Amino acid sequence: MNRPVPIAYVITDLDRGGGAEKCLYELVTRLPRDRYAPKVFCLKGEGAVAQRLRAAGVPVRCLGWTALRAPYGMVQLARRFGESEAPLVHSFLFHANMAARIAGRLSGKRVICSIRVAERERPSHRFWDRLTSRLVHRYLCVSDSVRAFLAEGGIPGWKARTIPNGVDVPDALPPMPRHPLPVVVTIGRLHPQKGMDVFMEAALGLLRSRRDAIFRIAGEGPMEAGLKRLAQAHPGSFEFLGHVEDVPSLLDGADLFVLASRWEGMPNAVLEAMSRGRPVLATAVDGTPELVKDGVTGRLVPSEDPEALRAAMAEMLSDRDRLSAMGAAGYVVARERFTYGSMIRDHVEVYEEMLLDAPPIPVARPPKEGPGSGKDACSKSS
Repeated sequence: MNRPVPIAYVITDLDRGGGAEKCLYELVTRLPRDRYAPKVFCLKGEGAVAQRLRAAGVPVRCLGWTALRAPYGMVQLARRFGESEAPLVHSFLFHANMAARIAGRLSGKRVICSIRVAERERPSHRFWDRLTSRLVHRYLCVSDSVRAFLAEGGIPGWKARTIPNGVDVPDALPPMPRHPLPVVVTIGRLHPQKGMDVFMEAALGLLRSRRDAIFRIAGEGPMEAGLKRLAQAHPGSFEFLGHVEDVPSLLDGADLFVLASRWEGMPNAVLEAMSRGRPVLATAVDGTPELVKDGVTGRLVPSEDPEALRAAMAEMLSDRDRLSAMGAAGYVVARERFTYGSMIRDHVEVYEEMLLDAPPIPVARPPKEGPGSGKDACSKSS
């Protein structure tokens, strides 16, 4: 029997976990262990996700990097790669992507970088990404819009592939709740990226128009204190839940899921809401329209427009039957196209290609219908 192939994974941190940490966890714990032996390297210190990975039998080494230790850390990481005997290195998040490229070159490894967001707001990140792009053998993009963003920066289309996030989808559609008042849920960092200030302004506008609702906000972040001050104008209408582990139960109690992001790659929270059969109201940014079909599985509105968000929220909450129909349609989309099984299969295809020790052949292929079909689905961005 052949020995499983080691793969070295690199990520910036493994604290409570956002989308990248969740994707890495689900990927390495679901890979076929008779074929692959994942090993995870975290640039920063210990975190909750590191402990969960170890409990699942995945070796994790947290390196405790600081800015001053970064030059030495590159050499240390290259040595760790060599000790791991892994022919492939797969990295997540900007700093880990940079470290993996340099350490991978030093140790002679083939490097795969996952790109999870179009970082238009961070030109310095884009500069360093372009500068080191020759050290990358393959880019894995979480959405077609992210892949198009790479193409704008000069990354050839044959070098990048779209592999969307996966999600656990139950075998049966969870029923919609029946609350005296509609319950609106949002999940995400309390950070400007997620548009939590826009969400709050829209929610307050809805309450001022005498439409009562309960707003449940899950997440932590720098905007928390300011959002809570605004919520004091309507005691009892807002519930700040902090970090939530049991997201499915939270979503099962929602009539509507809202995400007011200013930018995204492909939001896990939207996928999770769809998997639970919840209609989605979201801003039409980056990869989100690849998930939400306006008028069918939910509604899309412009970013930075709290009035449009408020009006769409009021419209959707006024028709419970339509909410149920949208939620059911979203469940079907999640079940057909965004399962963990699909995500793992697409990653395995890339790993096997890389293990052939030959660069991918730059052949233009017609895109498959629908976003994130995975097989070089975005050749239009080449």
